[in-house]
Amino acid sequence: MTKQFHVPTPHQDNPEAMPSFQQPRMGVSNSMMQEQMLASNPHQNMKNGNDANKIKEIQSTYQIAEGLAMSSDVQLFMKSNVYKAMVRLVKKEGWDPEYAASWLGQAVVETGNPTLHDLDVVERGSGKGRGMFQYTGERRGPYDSARQQAITRGQNPNDINWQIDYALDKDNSYVNMDRFREGLTDPKKNYRFNPKWGTATGKTPTGKSYGNKFSNANQLMGAYGKDKVAGYTRALTGEFTRPGTHHMDRRLKASKHILRMYKKVQNQQNNTKKLA
Repeated sequence: MTKQFHVPTPHQDNPEAMPSFQQPRMGVSNSMMQEQMLASNPHQNMKNGNDANKIKEIQSTYQIAEGLAMSSDVQLFMKSNVYKAMVRLVKKEGWDPEYAASWLGQAVVETGNPTLHDLDVVERGSGKGRGMFQYTGERRGPYDSARQQAITRGQNPNDINWQIDYALDKDNSYVNMDRFREGLTDPKKNYRFNPKWGTATGKTPTGKSYGNKFSNANQLMGAYGKDKVAGYTRALTGEFTRPGTHHMDRRLKASKHILRMYKKVQNQQNNTKKLA
C-alpha cells in the first residue's frame, strides 16, 4: 500500500511552502548524479584529495558507466528503489528478471538516477518530461493530472510503487504493457510493433537511426539471440519510452547492471539459506 502523507494546503506562488514531495524537482544529468553519489559514498571519513586508496574504494563501490554511478555493492543495491522495484516486478507481477531489469534500465537513463530514489522529476532544460519515464507530449498531461490527484489524496508521487502503478495502469502510451511484455517474452504471442514507432521504423521521433528495424517481437528477439536484455532494451526504447536520442549503450549498460546485481542478491540469499 502506498504510504500516506499529511498534505497542507499548497501555495502555488511559494514552492518552498509546499511539502517536499510536492515541490517541482528538476532532473539531474548523469554527470551530476555521479558527483552526488560519489560525494555520499560510504567512505566519507577519508580525507578529500587525490588519495589513491580513496579512489580504489570508490571504484570498488560504484561502477561508472557512461556517467552513471551505479552501485556494485550488494548492500547498497539492496537499499535502492531499483532493488525494491525488481522484487515487486519479479515476485509479485511475475516478470522475467531480464525483462524487469530492462524496463528499469529505461527509467535509470530517463531520470539520470541510478537508484531511482528521485522519480517525480522534471526534465532539466526543456522541462518537457516528468516522472519515472519522463512522460512528454500527450503523455505529460495525464501524468500531471494523476500526480496532482495523488497529492490531494496524501500520496507521494516519488514513491516507487506509485510510479510503477501509474506506468502499468494509467500511462496513455498506446502500449498495452501486459500484452507487450507477454509478446516479447513468449514466442507464441509474438507482439507486432506499431508501424509508426521506432522499433518498426528503425528511427527515433527526431529521426536518429537505430541501425535496424523490426516488425514483430519474434523477429527482434531472434536477431538478438541469447542476449535477451539487449532485445528487450531495443524494443522498450522504440516502443515504450521512444526518446529523441536513444542512448542505447547507456540503456543496455544500466539494464545489464541491474540484472547482474539482482542475481548477486539472489545468490547471496540462496547461499545463506543453505548454511542455515
